[in-house]
Amino acid sequence: MHTERRKHPRFKVNEGRVWTGRWSNPSVFETSASLVNDVSLGGARVLTSSAPVVGEYLWIRPARPDKLQSVRAKVLEVQMVNQGDYRVRLEFDTSCPESFVTCLLQESPAPNATFVVCEAVPG
Repeated sequence: MHTERRKHPRFKVNEGRVWTGRWSNPSVFETSASLVNDVSLGGARVLTSSAPVVGEYLWIRPARPDKLQSVRAKVLEVQMVNQGDYRVRLEFDTSCPESFVTCLLQESPAPNATFVVCEAVPG
């Protein structure tokens, strides 16, 4: 019998497209198109081409331009999965809003989808 050790159940996401962003230095905020592998109210696992550092913070925002909500998460683990792609395990600062999780779970990849750059605000 398997005992769940997590505070929050993890949900598999079907190619949840997001932007991840981080401060590479005090004046430069870098963004990267990323995919969410799974998400819970406590954290997420994303696939990205930008390699963050364990202990730093990432901001995550759904790629859909009408979804401007973003959440901040601490990088717990970074694993290179192939040349130039990284699987990143994240822990949200506070419980992730249910609307954010729902948005990712309802997201389905659209044919010929393009990413739209979103403005990022530190904090």
